[in-house]
Amino acid sequence: MSHQACCPTDMTGHAYCLDPVSLVWARSEYAGIAYSDSDAVEERLLATLRVCADVSAVSEELQGLISDWPSEYHLSNVRHNLLRPFDIGPGQRVLELGCGCGAMTRYLGETGAAVVAVEGSLRRAEIAAERCRDLDNVSVWVDNLAEFETEHRFDIVTLIGVLEYSRCFIAGDDPVAACLKAALRHLKPEGRLILSIENQLGLKYFNGAPEDHLGERYLGIEDRYGQNTPVTFGRRALKEKLASSGFESSRFYYPFPDYKLPEVILAEEAFDTPGFRPADLLARLANQPRNQGWQAFRENRVWPVLHRNGILGELANSFLVEAWLAPQHASAPVVLAETYSSRRNPCYQSRTRFLNHEEGIIVSKEPLHPEAPRCMETPVTQHLPPPGKYFPAYSHAQAFHALVARHAEFSEYEAWARHWLDCLMSISTTGGLACEAVDAIPGNLLVCEDVSLFIDLEWHWHGAPALHWILLRGLIDTLQRGCSAPNATLASMTLRNFAKTLFHPLGVEFRNENFDSATEWELTLRASVEPVTEQHADHLRRIWDICLDELTAYPSAERAMRGYERQLELHRADIAAAQAEITRIKHTVSWRITKPLRGVWNLASRMFS
Repeated sequence: MSHQACCPTDMTGHAYCLDPVSLVWARSEYAGIAYSDSDAVEERLLATLRVCADVSAVSEELQGLISDWPSEYHLSNVRHNLLRPFDIGPGQRVLELGCGCGAMTRYLGETGAAVVAVEGSLRRAEIAAERCRDLDNVSVWVDNLAEFETEHRFDIVTLIGVLEYSRCFIAGDDPVAACLKAALRHLKPEGRLILSIENQLGLKYFNGAPEDHLGERYLGIEDRYGQNTPVTFGRRALKEKLASSGFESSRFYYPFPDYKLPEVILAEEAFDTPGFRPADLLARLANQPRNQGWQAFRENRVWPVLHRNGILGELANSFLVEAWLAPQHASAPVVLAETYSSRRNPCYQSRTRFLNHEEGIIVSKEPLHPEAPRCMETPVTQHLPPPGKYFPAYSHAQAFHALVARHAEFSEYEAWARHWLDCLMSISTTGGLACEAVDAIPGNLLVCEDVSLFIDLEWHWHGAPALHWILLRGLIDTLQRGCSAPNATLASMTLRNFAKTLFHPLGVEFRNENFDSATEWELTLRASVEPVTEQHADHLRRIWDICLDELTAYPSAERAMRGYERQLELHRADIAAAQAEITRIKHTVSWRITKPLRGVWNLASRMFS
C-alpha cells in the first residue's frame, strides 16, 4: 500500500508517523479511543486477514470464514450494498471518518477513488490497513475524527455508523453537531456527505428489539439515552440536525432490513410514485432481526400498512442520507429502489433497479461483478432478463400469507395451490416443465385481477426440472418468508404431510422418494449458485418432517410465554416427584430404624460446627 499519493498535508502542526509494520499513520500524542468489539474478536479478525490470500470485497475466502455476527459484520460483502446507489469511482477523493475495521474502506478503494480513512482506535485502524494492504489509493490514519485536519477537500465524506457515537468520543456541549461540522469542513463546495444511522423510531424497536447500541428494549423510543451514551434520531430530528450544522439540503434513502447488511434500498421518491409498491420489495426479507428475541408482530405484514398511511419511511429501521452544502435539484430518471442478490457466488450476484421514466417504471437487472469468472460445469445457467415495465401486483406468496393470517379453510389453500399449479403448467412443454421453471415459485408469481405473471425467472435448468421439486421449493420459500403461525388444524402437520394433503386433490401424488430427490435437486442448485455449509444441507434434509408451526414460527411474546409456562409445568412436576420420593423414603422401615442415629448426628453437628 502506497500512502504518499493519499497523504494529506497536516494543517494543525500535529506530527504523524507511519508505522512500518501496520502501515498506519498515527499522531504521536493521540491516545486513541476505547471503542472495541472486544480484544478476542479484533485479534481474531486481524489474524484472519493476515493469513488470507484474498482480502478483496468479494473474497470467497473471507465469506467462508463467517461464523458469527462479528465476523459477518466485518467480512460480509452484503455491507457494500449500502454505497452502491452512489456514483463513486476514479477521479474522486473520499474521506471516510470512522472507518472501523475497513470493510467499507476496502469497497471504496476498489472503486478507484483516492481514499483517506480515519479511525480513532489504533487496533481497528491496523485491521483496516491490513484489509486494504494491496490498494495503493488508500491510506489509513489514527486520529479523533473531530480533530483530524488536512489541506485537501473531498468530493465525498462518509459517516457510516459513526454519528450515533459522537457523545462517547467528542467533547463539548453538542458532540453530534461537532461531528457533522467536522465532516462539513472537509468537503468541497459541491461535495456531499454520506451518512448512515439507526432510526430511533425504527419499527423493530416497537416490535421488541433491544436498542442496537445499549441492548435494552424500548430505551430509544422512550428517549432514555444518557449524556455520554450512543444516541440515534428519528427522521425529522436528523434532518434538522443536518440543516443546523450547515447542510442546506439532504436526501434520505431507506436500507432494509437495516444499513448494516442492506438487501433493499428505497429512495424517498419510492413512497410517492403512483403505481409503485415499495413494501412488496420487503416481503421477501428475513423477518427476524438479529438478537431480537420475541416479537409482538410480523414486520413483513406491517410494511404495506405503513406505506398506505404514508409513514413507512418514518418507521424504517435505518437511514442512509446524502447531504450537500448547497441546494440540489433532482434529475430524471430517478432510481426508486434497488435490490441486491449478494449472498451468492460473485459471478451470480446481481442488482435490480426500479427506475421512474416518463414512459413508466422500468425494471432492469445487471450483474454486480461482470468480470467474475463463471463455472461452466453447473446444471443451471443464469439469464438476467432485459429491462421491462414494472407490474404492480401482489405476489402469490403474499396471498398465502393472508390465508394463514385469517385462519382460512383448507379448501382455500387448495384453490391457492391450484392457481399456482395451473400457471406452472402454462410454461410446460411436451418434455415437462420449461427449463426456466426453476424459479416459478409463488414469490415470483404476480397476480392482479385476471392477470397472472411469473417474473424473475433467472435460472434455467439444463433439462426439465421435476415438478415435485419445484412445488416443494416453492412451499418452503413461501412458508419461511413472512408467514404467521398457521391455525390449529395445520400447525401439527409436517411439511411432508402438508404437501401430500395439499396437492392430492390436484392430481399430484407425493411419495417419500419425491422428497428425497427434491432435496438432492435443491442442494445441487444451491451448491452451484451460493456457498452451502454442511449445517444448511442437514437442515434441508430434515425440513420435510418439521411441523408447520415450527417452520413458520417467529418468537412472539405469546410463544415465549407458552414456553415459560411449559418450563414452569416441568419444574412443578419435578418438585412434585421429588416430594413424593421424600414421602416414600420417610415411610420406609430403614428410615424409621435409623431415626435415633440421625438425631445423634444432628446434635453432634450443631455442637462442633
